[in-house]
Amino acid sequence: MVSAEIHAVLLAGSHLYYNYRHQADICHAYHVLIDHGVKPENIITMAYDDIANNSLNPYPGKIFNKPDGNDVYAGCVLDYTGDEVTPENFVAVLTGNSTATGGKKVLNSTAADDVFINFADHGGAGLVAVINEYLYADQLINALKTMHDKKMYNKLLFYMEACEAGSMFTHLPNNLSILAHTAANPDESSFGCYCHPDDSVNGKYIGSCLGDTWSVSWMEDSDSRDLSSYTVNDQYNTILKLVTHSHPTIYGDLSIGKDNVSTYQGENKKPAEEWTAWLAKLIMGSHDQEAHVQDSRKIKLSHLKIQYERNPTLENMREYHDEIESIEFFDTTFKKIDQKIGKTPGSLQESSIRLPEDLSCLRAAVKAFERDCAKFSDYGLKYTKNLAHLCYR
Repeated sequence: MVSAEIHAVLLAGSHLYYNYRHQADICHAYHVLIDHGVKPENIITMAYDDIANNSLNPYPGKIFNKPDGNDVYAGCVLDYTGDEVTPENFVAVLTGNSTATGGKKVLNSTAADDVFINFADHGGAGLVAVINEYLYADQLINALKTMHDKKMYNKLLFYMEACEAGSMFTHLPNNLSILAHTAANPDESSFGCYCHPDDSVNGKYIGSCLGDTWSVSWMEDSDSRDLSSYTVNDQYNTILKLVTHSHPTIYGDLSIGKDNVSTYQGENKKPAEEWTAWLAKLIMGSHDQEAHVQDSRKIKLSHLKIQYERNPTLENMREYHDEIESIEFFDTTFKKIDQKIGKTPGSLQESSIRLPEDLSCLRAAVKAFERDCAKFSDYGLKYTKNLAHLCYR
């Protein structure tokens, strides 16, 4: 009889220094799994890897996910970096298609194994970004169905950090033995945390948010728990109390909520480590990750503003004003589109929409907009909802 093991896929889908938090999240997630006994050979990690040694990083070769925290980049093994981080490779990794990845590491889990997936990046209605490309909800659901058909897992837990992440799982069947937990519902942003002035590590400001509120919440929770007696529902309910600026949501097979978190994140935890963590928190106090949160869509603007204020060069001023103009462009453009179709400007942003399973129209609309108008920015992605309304009204 094959012994069941835990397998995991971790993806940070962004790049550039203002997105520091996503790679910090994913490297922290890697350590959560390793610290709880998941075999390193069973973990596949994807990240662009342009943060640790970025010229803006005051601690070259290091990444931190909380103020005065540990260096999460140390020992974080990255299997896919740079241009290898694509939606196609992510899907190939999930579905065990090593031919598509050129022989690089893919999931080799079996029907006896449990799988944990963690994704962190930007999102919009029905899509998430992976560097400069998009993964649509129907593509992701089809990949998960392929995993099920190929008997690549016993049960699967998917944690997703992204704006409007809930829109990726509204059509997740409840008979695939998959539970998805998202940082936000289908109609809202997720939020960065440990943002300025809380982005301080040993007296130096990092210059970017250190983490995402929802991601930091579940990881710091896992760091401090005996996961063998703590259920997925327990963690979900804990996060609901910690995350107040968005609405974490669950989809799929809700029975998985009764499983212990250790089923997906590992159960090993030395009592001495738990005692040390508890004692440190008691003596030093804990950081409030919601003290200085920022809407993920505005983090780039905030980063560029602070960068210019600290170093008022012409180049920094130009980058800051370019982002202001980009935000104004998307706001103005979609205000005109709303008026053109007889809608009150902003009303489509406030209106929920249930996307269909087939997102061909949305894909075509996004492609047409980017061909004829502009590439969607992280801020602009919120307006994919407007395109969805045009497609499916």
